[in-house]
Amino acid sequence: MINRMRTQPSGGLQDHTSTLSGLVPILRARGEETEAVGRMPDATVTDFDDAGLFGTLVPQVHGGSEIDLQSYMDMIVEVGRGDGSAAWALGILTGAAWMAAMLFPRDVVHNVFSAPGGRVATVLSPRVIKAHEVTEGIWIERGIWNFNSGVHHAQWNLLGFPLAKAQGAPEMQAALLPVYQCQILNDWDTFGLRGSGSTSVEVDDVFVPKSHVASLTAAMRGEYLSVHLDAVPLYRLPLVPFLATKLLFPSLGMAKAALELALVSASRRGIPFTVYGRQDEAAVTHIQMAESSAKIDAAEEILRNSIRALMCHADRSSPMDIATRARLMRDAGFVNGLLWQAIDSLATSSGGTIAKNGNALGRLWRDAKVASLHGALNPTTNFELSGRVQSHKDPQSWFL
Repeated sequence: MINRMRTQPSGGLQDHTSTLSGLVPILRARGEETEAVGRMPDATVTDFDDAGLFGTLVPQVHGGSEIDLQSYMDMIVEVGRGDGSAAWALGILTGAAWMAAMLFPRDVVHNVFSAPGGRVATVLSPRVIKAHEVTEGIWIERGIWNFNSGVHHAQWNLLGFPLAKAQGAPEMQAALLPVYQCQILNDWDTFGLRGSGSTSVEVDDVFVPKSHVASLTAAMRGEYLSVHLDAVPLYRLPLVPFLATKLLFPSLGMAKAALELALVSASRRGIPFTVYGRQDEAAVTHIQMAESSAKIDAAEEILRNSIRALMCHADRSSPMDIATRARLMRDAGFVNGLLWQAIDSLATSSGGTIAKNGNALGRLWRDAKVASLHGALNPTTNFELSGRVQSHKDPQSWFL
């Protein structure tokens, strides 16, 4: 049994390091099972629930622990050391809870989190959408959303989509609806990150009341329906820069695990067709390990700097400026590249054994590759966006 994480009045965590470290070997031992079932096993969900992990970004006023962002980062990174897929799903579910708390009024948020196990999944960009405004809400005629990570373990789903307006450009909306109104398509069949359960979902002929619809476009301007949380900086973070930054926490955990496993492997295997009976006797190995660890350390420091920037601006009364938002997206893309390079180097240095089913380092390599493909983390796209802002051009992006 995992001890429940305790919270300080300020939202920080006490004695969380040993609690989370105890999860690492448990999650690693479940790696093959997690891949096989294509989602988090029930035992993992129970462990996370018992440890209070799902409520870490839920406001205290709604029964959550409302931890600080550095502690939240540490939590996801540590879980990522045990299982990248589980960390990804946990990150999405906790991030969706944060979004629901931030986007909706008090009574709606209370309804979501008052029931035991009130968990929220989310995906913001639809593959197919046909929706229109009706009296007192929105009617979704048909919508399909890919990559709905963690939805198997959620009771609510927060789905984003553009909604045409009579005048002007479409506005991005977010609809909060019960998961039972979504058809889970179970089409998540991948070579990596399988345990995230990132299936597609379909919604057909569903009415969403106005109380459960929020404007993402307005949120980008710093306008929120959760006025009861106006004084809590955590729920006034800039939406997309935070979501992109936190997507990297599982990969940082995976990179740290890859370094641990590669060092162990290097002390046990030789280098074929060379004189080295042990890999860790070779200078090339020393260089690979040092360079990879430098990239991991650099990535971590950039992420912590991004967290500091996010909280600094959340403490202010005005929304984060476009230049800072663009820089955070640039840094997310850069960190994504650093972490993948480090993991790829560490895994491939361990030889062909990573290709075997059940190889822990091979699983990390596959999981990290799929995680690196997330559209919000694409280095080229984010560099172009940031470069346009630096050049005083229109960023041509709705999420800034």
